[in-house]
Amino acid sequence: YSTLAGLEPQYGLYSAFVGGAVYALLGGCREVTIGPTALLALMTSRHTGLGGMSGPHLAVLLCFLSGIVELIMAFLKLGALVDLISLPVTVGFTSATALIIGASQLKVNFNFV
Repeated sequence: YSTLAGLEPQYGLYSAFVGGAVYALLGGCREVTIGPTALLALMTSRHTGLGGMSGPHLAVLLCFLSGIVELIMAFLKLGALVDLISLPVTVGFTSATALIIGASQLKVNFNFV
């Protein structure tokens, strides 16, 4: 997944091990996805190449900031907001994720200009 995010392969291993270690210490739900996923790798690749800057330092910053947001939401006990997301929204998100991942694998240039 790290190469999908535009990073070197060792960063995928780092994220898998560190995420699992932190969740082993702090986690409590066995149904949660820990470590890198295809959707997160694609979202990371889109945000780490902004403004001519790229590299692992931006991916680490993105991970740190998202962790801070999650901690704030945990302290404010905002986990119940997930119950307000309806089933059609969840199914649509999952279907869109599958399409984005599939389209990212195609090496087609759509520039007609």
